[in-house]
Amino acid sequence: MTATDKNNKTTRRDRLRLLLNGINLHFQNITSLTIGGVVHQIADITAKITADITSSDTAEKGHATWLQQVDEERASHAVVDPLVSGVKKFVRLQFGDTDAVQATLADFGMDPTKKAVVPPATKVASAAKAKATRVARGTKGAVQKAAIHGAPATDPTVGSATAPASPTPAVAPGSVTPPATK
Repeated sequence: MTATDKNNKTTRRDRLRLLLNGINLHFQNITSLTIGGVVHQIADITAKITADITSSDTAEKGHATWLQQVDEERASHAVVDPLVSGVKKFVRLQFGDTDAVQATLADFGMDPTKKAVVPPATKVASAAKAKATRVARGTKGAVQKAAIHGAPATDPTVGSATAPASPTPAVAPGSVTPPATK
């Protein structure tokens, strides 16, 4: 015997067909059976088994038809959805997307696009979090970076690395600088 599921619909129908076959072959001289204290006629039992098999077959055919209809529906959606999206975009381009054209958009089953409103408390919390992150990472903005100047390190083994010439000569503290000449 194979290791298949004994409780699926197909094997149940097959078991019922075999049972019906056995009843027809071996219970020809028996007219009734007592099951659970109730007397049942063999003709009634075979009629009920046959009706169960028929209803299962009909349900399976209906299920297969339903699956086919679902596949057709999905294929239809795949064709129509891009068209609907394009029409909606065209409508918004043609008539606009503001509250002034709300009635026109409503004729197409659409509403004006609403801009998300961020509550002030959320903005304050976001700014505080961003500031804390910058402090934690030690990051600086463009203005702070521009204020940082440094001279390149001189390495005597690399050749003649000189510091950039400054526009004014270095002067000792407290001395007076001579005026610049042209």
